[in-house]
Amino acid sequence: MVISVYPTDPNTHSPKKKVNVIATDNDNTTDADNEHRKQQCLADLIDTCERKHGLLLNELKIPHESTDHLCRRYLTTHGWDADEAIAHITQTIAWRKKEQISVLLGQKPDDILGCSEVDVLSQMPMWWMKRQLVEEAGCHGSSAGIGDSVQRDRAGRPVFCYDIGGLDVKGLVKTTDIGSFLRYVIWRMEQTMKMLGESHHRGVDKFVMVIDLKGLGLFRHVNRNVIEIVRTLSMLGAKHYPETLHIMFFVNTPKLFKGVWATIRQLINSQTRAKVAMAGIGDASSTALLVHMEQDVVDSVLRLR
Repeated sequence: MVISVYPTDPNTHSPKKKVNVIATDNDNTTDADNEHRKQQCLADLIDTCERKHGLLLNELKIPHESTDHLCRRYLTTHGWDADEAIAHITQTIAWRKKEQISVLLGQKPDDILGCSEVDVLSQMPMWWMKRQLVEEAGCHGSSAGIGDSVQRDRAGRPVFCYDIGGLDVKGLVKTTDIGSFLRYVIWRMEQTMKMLGESHHRGVDKFVMVIDLKGLGLFRHVNRNVIEIVRTLSMLGAKHYPETLHIMFFVNTPKLFKGVWATIRQLINSQTRAKVAMAGIGDASSTALLVHMEQDVVDSVLRLR
């Protein structure tokens, strides 16, 4: 295990050159030593971030999140390499400025999409409410009226569903353009972070993503637009919301998807790849999800009722 430590100069209180401390089973380093070094690394990273970015750090935080927890997320995703963590934080702040996330958050879904959110979700179904409530409300998984109806796994993590197999690509591009749709996906990710913040009393700081591939067809779905949507869904969290994904399920996975995934997985970091689980069609998907979710949530996710 490599732990990156920035010793502090007692005269300037500034981090000196990074020191990588390698803990192996063959040396005399104890768990207590490693924890102490992690704490020192964390403290120095917080100091560096606050001096370099100041209040801009708040834009990266999940609601109710401390700077300590934020920096731990970035350190964890980079194996406690502080150089990489600060670079990642800096890149994310720059990305948020470029994408004008603060402006995006002030917009309504219809304005982002340039059309009705409900119309888009009829072409690309996605939902985080229990499916029965979605259908009763007639909102097709829109952002309206979420409340306590959120699907959750056994640990209380929100479960978000994307029906790629049900995606009507031609209908989607007639309704909105792909660029606007991908900005809408970012907007929904921001809503996910807000929902995690609202779940902090449950001790929850991660979510579950389920991508349903039932009905995926070679000629209907394997094209540039669909690959870009799947790539964005797979990469967005790791790139700009690190350590907020607990697990990503691909369910009802057909054999043809293996070729598509071979291309996409090369663009995803190893930490995210380790969180991906694939389940086959039918009962295989139900069985895989039941390990993590109650039966009613599985039924909602797989639209069995």
